[in-house]
Amino acid sequence: MNAFEVALREDPVVENEEGWTLKRCEALVRERRTRKGALVDTKAHHAGTTIVPLLSQVEPSVKFDDAERDALTHRIMFGGDEVVKAKAGGGSATLSMAYAGAEMANSVMRALDGEKGVTECTFVESTVTDAKFFSSPVTLGKEGVDTVHGYGTVNDYEKKLIADMLPDLKAQAEKGFEWAKANAK
Repeated sequence: MNAFEVALREDPVVENEEGWTLKRCEALVRERRTRKGALVDTKAHHAGTTIVPLLSQVEPSVKFDDAERDALTHRIMFGGDEVVKAKAGGGSATLSMAYAGAEMANSVMRALDGEKGVTECTFVESTVTDAKFFSSPVTLGKEGVDTVHGYGTVNDYEKKLIADMLPDLKAQAEKGFEWAKANAK
């Protein structure tokens, strides 16, 4: 059993900001379509409506009717709540977060070691949208982030989800900036 299978066993819905939410998306798409190795991108931020699964970009391609898409999107967006409820308020998807963090750390180390083309999704300062920070695929290099990539082609449903979440995302980020400024030493 690999680390992801262990994480899924503890936390049936994998929860996080970016990497953890990607794992949740992949697991739920596989569950719905039995697609081994399904890759799903998300524009994931903290939780709820700021998580936008880009199901139109699933590789290999998967088609969902509107009802399936809506249900899957909701479950991905609010899966963290599902984990907290399952644990009766006693925690969150800790193994899933650890797994995603380990994957990111491994990618950073590979890039620092000189491997080319190492790409991960992360919450990063960017100009992809009018939000100062946004979750985006990035290419890592020896000096950190070499390239911030856009989120690619999305369908009208996903465009609306992104547009609808941006005000909340910006407000959440502003709270973080205010907290950091007030607590800077």
